[in-house]
Amino acid sequence: MSGVDKHLVLTGPSGSGKSTIVGYVLTGFPFRFCISHTTRMPREDEEDGVDYFFTTKEVFEEMIRNDEIIEYVNYNGNYYGTSVSQIDADEDRLLLDLEYKGVLHCKEKYPGFVVVYIDCKKEIACERLNARMNGKKRDEIEGRMRLYDEFGSIKDKCDYIIDNSNSLEDSKRRIADIICKEFGLHPRNSELTQ
Repeated sequence: MSGVDKHLVLTGPSGSGKSTIVGYVLTGFPFRFCISHTTRMPREDEEDGVDYFFTTKEVFEEMIRNDEIIEYVNYNGNYYGTSVSQIDADEDRLLLDLEYKGVLHCKEKYPGFVVVYIDCKKEIACERLNARMNGKKRDEIEGRMRLYDEFGSIKDKCDYIIDNSNSLEDSKRRIADIICKEFGLHPRNSELTQ
């Protein structure tokens, strides 16, 4: 385990606003984002080692066999996962963004991690995904919405639940309160909680 043994995990379905909350935490608090590995091709604006560690299916599967991945999912034929080395070798306080299957495994392996579920009403999540994708990629939107209920099955395993259906500002205040309580940290900028 790293020098810091308590990290923050955010999880929640697509369209819940989890990425927005991740951005808020990284801007306002001294956390470093734990970069995941993936076998999918990088998008035009993505950079290896910044957005993801892009790798091949063969390398990823070897990492699984060698117990170098603490959690992973296969989504649309591509692996996404978090490596043990990203957690164990780091002296920084980490922020992890995990899929629902990864949360269960992570809670078992690292019980000191603080897991926050970012919730959202299903119809609002669907509206947000449609807006983000401009109505394109209908199959991908439907696939993500099918995972909505599977995400919901882990809510009771999480330490906190934030409903981000309506007010992003309320959600920011709530995550700031959780970080203050669990880590003793306050926002770098007081405007971040207003």
